[in-house]
Amino acid sequence: MTTITVEFGHSTSPNYPAAVKIARKTRSYRAEGEGKAVVHVCTFTFEDFRQMELLLEIVRGWRSTRIFVKDKPFLRRDLWQLRAIQECWREAYRLPNPESYCRPRPWAHEWTDEVKRALTTCRKAQVLSHDLNWFDYGYLDTQGRYVIEKDHLLALAENAVSRSRTDLCPLFNWQRMAEAIKGLPDALDPAVVEQMKRRAKEFVFGFTADVTEEEPTEPAGENVLPFTKKRRE
Repeated sequence: MTTITVEFGHSTSPNYPAAVKIARKTRSYRAEGEGKAVVHVCTFTFEDFRQMELLLEIVRGWRSTRIFVKDKPFLRRDLWQLRAIQECWREAYRLPNPESYCRPRPWAHEWTDEVKRALTTCRKAQVLSHDLNWFDYGYLDTQGRYVIEKDHLLALAENAVSRSRTDLCPLFNWQRMAEAIKGLPDALDPAVVEQMKRRAKEFVFGFTADVTEEEPTEPAGENVLPFTKKRRE
């Protein structure tokens, strides 16, 4: 669960009584100290997000105001990111299966492997795309093995989550994503990788792309494809 805690102290603002009234209506309200040393503390979730916004409209500019998300300090200038995540979460919960909103098509296709499903669990944290797969991140070593760049994939995932602040969403599971990457094999047979890439192209484009060394029988042009289409039966 994502918790947002708002703290604010006594103020000479004419809106101070209204702020206290809103704060006291929250389920987790408490006051620390007395008089001018009082600190009002209230915790919200995404379910009562609008109530939090009403409070922040009054107190966000006060010096005494502090915001914590998941018990970590949160900058007021980044509240737009929190609002964007909450709106996405709200859209997801309008559906019978919220996760179906989180993973946009065509990544929900039954062909997609378990690792790619774990890396595409959020529409905001884009690590892979419908035509980019985890086995595209690799290289051939001196022993002829295809080495999977797991550290590179993990760094891409961390950057995507950090940039979009997906970690603030109650539906997002970072542990599942990280474990999926760490659980990948260290290396694969190059022939197996080529087979996986071919299968991925068949899924995305509906045909395989076989590069040929033969000269084209027709004049080259913008409508001439440099490969042979092989339609699936």
